[in-house]
Amino acid sequence: MNSKVKTLNLRAAGSTLSLLAALSLSLTGPASLAQSKTASAAAPAYQTRTTPTTTTTTTETKTATGAAPAGGQATVVPKTSDLVALQGPTLITQKAAGWKTASTFIELKDGQQTLPLTFTVTNGANGQAKMQGIRINLNGREILNEKAFKGKDSVSLNLSNLVNAGQSQLIINSFGPTGATLSWVLTTLKIKVSDIKPVNCAIGDKVTISGKNFPTDKSAYRLTVDTTSATITKATATSLEFQVPTGLAGGKRTVTLWIAGVKCDPLYIKISAAPEVTGVNLYGAAPGGPIIISGKGFSATASDNQVLFKTPDGQLVQTASPTAATETELTVIIPMDYPCPSDILATVKTKGQESAKGVTFACSQRVIDKNVFTP
Repeated sequence: MNSKVKTLNLRAAGSTLSLLAALSLSLTGPASLAQSKTASAAAPAYQTRTTPTTTTTTTETKTATGAAPAGGQATVVPKTSDLVALQGPTLITQKAAGWKTASTFIELKDGQQTLPLTFTVTNGANGQAKMQGIRINLNGREILNEKAFKGKDSVSLNLSNLVNAGQSQLIINSFGPTGATLSWVLTTLKIKVSDIKPVNCAIGDKVTISGKNFPTDKSAYRLTVDTTSATITKATATSLEFQVPTGLAGGKRTVTLWIAGVKCDPLYIKISAAPEVTGVNLYGAAPGGPIIISGKGFSATASDNQVLFKTPDGQLVQTASPTAATETELTVIIPMDYPCPSDILATVKTKGQESAKGVTFACSQRVIDKNVFTP
């Protein structure tokens, strides 16, 4: 089965994110995402107090300069063009000379706060005059001023761990001549998914989705196999590991992944079919005695199998692990304390998959070999 999927697209949910619709995952070729410096999708229509917020095309960043929030250490921004805009670019234009104030918000969906977030400000956007004074506060804390530019056109800040899901207020105080501009954009790394392995698996197996720029916080993910939720066991920048949940039927199953609240295109795995039980070597057996259950689809590793002893109407009484196993036969000991006399319906669970049918035999103090009744 081919485990590759041609394209995995992230689709935006919510009108407040301007460029999240561009966020996509490429499996077979170069990513189709626009770079943040050439992004042109519409920005959110945020209103400012004294200056309008409009949409512009981000100018090319000449350098990525780390700046320190007030009282903090210098931020670290990845030096890569492998970015996509989550919000913005948003243009601020001076309508009159002097100090002006604009109020807007960074808005993140639940889960997006776990992504690596870079906040880039460009002074003199679109080739217009530059601001002479810039003060940007995030939730009441100054994160940038004009000194951070050090003669450069743009400055970038790492906002990871500084913003939460929902709204974070930005207050932008700017000083400059009429027509001076600045713009800001919030970007993250492009996420790419390459494949899923193993495609052929069983209940309880670990399956790995490989890719690039994955969030390392497991809370950024939600994953289901068909409609059953699966547990994320490990997350790194290049892979995501989950465990195939119980209760699934064998065959091709759909794996649906959400990253930072955004649904990805489906992937697929093939789960081993449930075992089949066809017979038992005894019509009756005593507690503590062995029986041999025949069928197919068993595991040759005894510990992968479990025999379920039930009442004839299907109520589970006890379970036991086989003492020996092949793909067609399981040897198991009836528990010594099993209620006797009674009829037993025995089914088999192999790697978490239970047989649809079982076999019935008597539990009594007398062992009845089937061969006795063979003509």
